Amino acid sequence: MVATTPVAAASAQFIDDEVVPAGCPPRPEAVGVFVGEVQQRDVRAARFAVVEVRAGSLEGHVVERLVDVDYFADVRFLVDGERYLVGAGVDPLTGRLVSKVRAPEPRFGGNQVVALDQLRCPRYADPVMTLHPDGSSVESGVLTPLLREPGRLLLAVVTPAVWAFALLAVLSALRLVIVAGLRRAARASG
Repeated sequence: MVATTPVAAASAQFIDDEVVPAGCPPRPEAVGVFVGEVQQRDVRAARFAVVEVRAGSLEGHVVERLVDVDYFADVRFLVDGERYLVGAGVDPLTGRLVSKVRAPEPRFGGNQVVALDQLRCPRYADPVMTLHPDGSSVESGVLTPLLREPGRLLLAVVTPAVWAFALLAVLSALRLVIVAGLRRAARASG
């Protein structure tokens, strides 16, 4: 255990016999952890069929074994029909379940920019994450959605090339027609 000053001790929190200094964020908590199969996705949320609740409770969020979880931009890394281990928290503004695939990056260098290095906050594993059922992380690379569907990637590369070739062919044919017309007109007047 770490010794603290009387002022710090009065405002510190104790979590699992560890002193958490005042000013540190609280430990993130998941309201429910479940294994679910993706049924549908839209631009911000995924609908899961709950296979098994592993911890916590989803009461008030489940309707006929279906639960919606907001992911926002991370929803693109989930695949319809796949099973995931979902740690879900509740958004305090909307009351909806939220989770994420990628851990958020610290903004602008984190505490080093404003010299907050003196405050030593404990680091906790974020339970509000979505993983594969075996505990491995979900692939979240920039090209992951494109590489998952190689036909679309090929189409995205080939389509502009085909249009450019077609445009060049039309312009070349148009040039030949104009030049032939000018030659005919010159012969007729000459």
